Amino acid sequence: MDFLFDKKIRRIAATFLGLVLCVGIGFIAVSRTRSEPVQTAWDDHWKPADQPSRLRADQIPDYDPFTPDVRPRCWPMRPASWLSPDPKVEPSRALLTWGPTSHPLVYGLSGTQMPCLSVARGGDPGSVCIQLELTSTDGTRIAGPWLLPDGTFWVEPQVWFTDLNRDGRLDVVVLIQSDGAGLAGSEGRLIVIRSQTAGGWRADYRDAYLNSPVNFMVDPDSTSCVVMTTNIAQRKGEDGIEHSFWVHSAHVIVDQGYAPIVTGIWRDFPKCIQYTQKPNHEPTRLLSAKHLAELTSNAAATGWRLVPNLKSH
Repeated sequence: MDFLFDKKIRRIAATFLGLVLCVGIGFIAVSRTRSEPVQTAWDDHWKPADQPSRLRADQIPDYDPFTPDVRPRCWPMRPASWLSPDPKVEPSRALLTWGPTSHPLVYGLSGTQMPCLSVARGGDPGSVCIQLELTSTDGTRIAGPWLLPDGTFWVEPQVWFTDLNRDGRLDVVVLIQSDGAGLAGSEGRLIVIRSQTAGGWRADYRDAYLNSPVNFMVDPDSTSCVVMTTNIAQRKGEDGIEHSFWVHSAHVIVDQGYAPIVTGIWRDFPKCIQYTQKPNHEPTRLLSAKHLAELTSNAAATGWRLVPNLKSH
């Protein structure tokens, strides 16, 4: 009798422990889901081919401040497709020839219901401004419009879709290159439209040289997105000769803007690389401490600017 009683007690105890174990595992699973919604959204949205990747040695830009062995991984981006151009507008037409917002160019990811980017000439009929807005595939406005002033860059925009803050909502990177020759041809306007924690999107822009999607990189220490921008400057070197220098700045993307980053692999930024008409990745030794400090402080002070949102005015 005692044996049967002990057997019954053991069976009840085993059942109870099993229930406790199941509840514990469920709690851990729910806690993990709640604590990692951003990572889950990121993993679900991006395909393996869209994960951060490293550039091969032959893909490193000629004046990149990193050598292939230490360059951070590139932030994943997808080039947008030109979805629905107005039949009156040809791909080769310059921005200056576009009519005021009635002939927008629309960019998006083909075959998806993701937000699209509508780009058109805006402002007064006599002005040269660029108007951008996020729309759904049926043309309904999602965010914007943003009016980009002083639209002095005429080449058709290049557009990429990405997720810069890993919140599962797509952000947009736009590059409008200048139509100049020589070094002037490498100048352009970089525009970033990104989602905000409080909701909605904001747009910022910066005029710089050598703009490219590969300049959006993963910070090895924080996994945040760091964007590198470049300007050019001329100074007389220690050899008494005037030289041109690429000045690279690095900013980590934060919710309310862009913060200079000078820690870890970015500790020597801004970096000055001499323009040598051949690949060069080494910081210059031609500048005096005074001139070097002058160039880097100017680069740090030349920051990103917020694009006005017409809807908020």
